[in-house]
Amino acid sequence: MELEQSLGQLFDHPSQLRLVNAAEQIRVSTNVEMTLTALTFLRLKAMQLDTEAKTKLSTIYAEGQKDVIEKDQDEADLWSRSVFDKQLNQALVISTDDLITIGKQQPPKVALSTTALIMAGAEQGVPTLCYLAGIMLTKGVGCVPDIDRGLAFLERAGEQKQPDAAYELGRFYSDRYNYSRPDLKQSLYWYQRAYENGDTRALVDLAYGFSEGDLGHDVPRDDDRAFRYAEQGAKTDDKYCQYILGHLYLKGRGVVQDSEKAVHWLSASAEQGFAVALEEISAIYLKGHGDVPKNYQLAHDWCLKGVSTTAYCQTSLGDIYRNGWGVQRDYQKAFQYYQTAAIQPDSPHHYAQHMLGEMFLNGEGVPQDLAVAREWFQIASGQGYEPSRLKLQILAATKSIVPAESSPRNSSSPNGSTRSSLADIPPTPQPVQEKRSSRWSIGFFNKKKTSS
Repeated sequence: MELEQSLGQLFDHPSQLRLVNAAEQIRVSTNVEMTLTALTFLRLKAMQLDTEAKTKLSTIYAEGQKDVIEKDQDEADLWSRSVFDKQLNQALVISTDDLITIGKQQPPKVALSTTALIMAGAEQGVPTLCYLAGIMLTKGVGCVPDIDRGLAFLERAGEQKQPDAAYELGRFYSDRYNYSRPDLKQSLYWYQRAYENGDTRALVDLAYGFSEGDLGHDVPRDDDRAFRYAEQGAKTDDKYCQYILGHLYLKGRGVVQDSEKAVHWLSASAEQGFAVALEEISAIYLKGHGDVPKNYQLAHDWCLKGVSTTAYCQTSLGDIYRNGWGVQRDYQKAFQYYQTAAIQPDSPHHYAQHMLGEMFLNGEGVPQDLAVAREWFQIASGQGYEPSRLKLQILAATKSIVPAESSPRNSSSPNGSTRSSLADIPPTPQPVQEKRSSRWSIGFFNKKKTSS
């Protein structure tokens, strides 16, 4: 209200025109005080999540205005980035009052630059502005990147119990890719500070950090603490904590092993769509675990829920239909599920590739074709899959194909029957699809971090 009153008759117009009027005032005015007042109003609106105000500020700094506001592409980028960068946006929101207060204390030359105001407030030790300056400097948003200076500001804010800064420091030291300064001990220290100051996001990071440990940074695995943090997070309906808690119950780490409780928490996480929990619960019912017996129908149902997101569920469905586990045997469906997993562009599944080779080798739902079978075995073997390497050795030692008189294996094949089997190739043990339960930390877990 004070800002609007100071702009006088500009704000006699309807509220929807005030941003336009403020921007126009900046464009035509050569009066520093009037320009600064209009600029402060636009900043206030922008920091209150007004996208139009952010766009106008970005344009103002990109073009410069008269002799009052100099061109500043970094500041223009700051405001345009804040339109879609949730973390930057949130940092601007919580620092609004402090930034306006600092602006009143600075000379006009400083006050005309938002970045200069933020840095001035950070140098004074204002916690919210230390946090904002910290993420700007470490990410190079609105300024030249300076990681060490950014960390210093973040630590200053974190020591003053600013939870967002403490959490950001935890993320920084757990990031193995963007900054190359991984330090689990430091990371857990700051996550603990963030949680102590009310940031419950840190619970999953604490649970995961202590469940994995890192002896290279003098952090031994601590299942008791991992269980405690996971349990607290699971009760807040955090799907990642629910997964960790279920996994700890499943393995009996930090708690007495309890398959039923494991199933409860893994199911809760899977119901929220967490792909690795879907894998875990599918594997439990597919193979049985502890007091939980095999249940192919439930395994089938959970795999269907995860079929669009995880290759493990796709290949498990392939196994279910190929072997007729709890369903009518259907080689064509099995083939389709194996094929989907085998040709994934990001991470083709070597077990699925091997099973396609087996199906072509034996003519299961597809025409029998030794050459195509060999190609699939070679692809899987190239990824280090040992059963495929052994199968290639057997095929290489086989000199001839002897037709075998046998009934068709799949009456639903295109021509109503299958070609002869490769009778002289001795069978190899059925390979077992391994569930790589630790890979979630690299893929799914990091997605969670960057989106929060």
